[in-house]
Amino acid sequence: MMKAIVPLWQVNSCNKKYKKKLNNIHICAGGLGTDTCQGDSGGAMSCQIPRDNPVYEQCQGYFVRGLTSFGLGCNQIGTPGVYVDLSNKGIENWIKDIQRFLARKGAENLKPGTKYGIFEKNRDSYFLH
Repeated sequence: MMKAIVPLWQVNSCNKKYKKKLNNIHICAGGLGTDTCQGDSGGAMSCQIPRDNPVYEQCQGYFVRGLTSFGLGCNQIGTPGVYVDLSNKGIENWIKDIQRFLARKGAENLKPGTKYGIFEKNRDSYFLH
């Protein structure tokens, strides 16, 4: 795993770059020539926690803020990468739905290497094989 220090972008500036195709589940970072690229999707974007925060030691100074999603090319100056914002309530609820599903069905029932789709019905998420 590699790391890079990248700036967060204002939502409006990033949305202009992506021709208003972003929504409230997205955050943008990068654009200074260092970025994520193909194959990085799903990788974590971490943010530093201030030292005076009570959870600093427990979290080793960082928390996961987003997951790599997509971008326009790689490492382009002036063009940020797009991440899924894990602080978004809808994303948080979706993750909790998956956790509840796995607790009910048991993760041991999922076979490694098997592709599973996910569909949503009535605000609940379900795995499909």
